[in-house]
Amino acid sequence: MILTGALAEDEKLPSVRELAVELAINPNTIQRAYRELEHEGFIYSIAGRGSFVTGGNDVKEKRIDECYTALNAAIKELLSLGESKNEILERIERGVSK
Repeated sequence: MILTGALAEDEKLPSVRELAVELAINPNTIQRAYRELEHEGFIYSIAGRGSFVTGGNDVKEKRIDECYTALNAAIKELLSLGESKNEILERIERGVSK
């Protein structure tokens, strides 16, 4: 939701406790997820106020770069396994499903 813009920059996220109750998930799981999102630059925290969405463009560009890196690695592996460029392109055009 951050990457698509559904959550606006500086939008406050639900508290760990609120989200844990809403989703019926252990609060420690939510806390770990928030910590990971903060580590990756998607959110920031202010002590006593909560967690907020960072500006999405830098994070989105970083994620796009990561996806292309993974895609390049997958294409190289497919080629090494004998798949042709045409087969790979056809799969992409069909929507990646077989």
